[in-house]
Amino acid sequence: QTISTGIELIINQNNNYFQLRYNERGVIHNHNCTNWSTYLLIILSKLFYRIIIKTTMSVDELKNAMKVDPLLLILDVRMPEELIGPLGKIDNVVNIPVQQLEKRIGELDIYKDRNIAVICRSGVRSVIAQNILAGHGFNAINIEGGMEQFMLHSKSRPA
Repeated sequence: QTISTGIELIINQNNNYFQLRYNERGVIHNHNCTNWSTYLLIILSKLFYRIIIKTTMSVDELKNAMKVDPLLLILDVRMPEELIGPLGKIDNVVNIPVQQLEKRIGELDIYKDRNIAVICRSGVRSVIAQNILAGHGFNAINIEGGMEQFMLHSKSRPA
């Protein structure tokens, strides 16, 4: 039986065992067991996986993360000309426009084990990019409100 979340349960009645196979962030996991309760726990945890994983953060949270996580990568998915526009850019960002992200995803492989904060102008393109990255196994989080919020926050409070 395949469940819509990408979880596959194989029941082998002859050998009295169960095999659970699921895809989590691009990694295939296999579990073999004879105990239904173990499978139930795994299935429930995977069904609620997307609910539990935080996919957005506020500008306040980003600024805090920038202070406490020296390995945090900030990925700006705007077009290069937008980085020199009125909203500017955050220091040390990596810039890959969302339109090119699928083609250039390999450039980010060295950051696979790091947290990636994804930002754009308003938060729309960064949601798309966050989903692309998550689909490729990256720990990516969208910055709510994008650079518009970041700049408003910077003007109202010192960094």
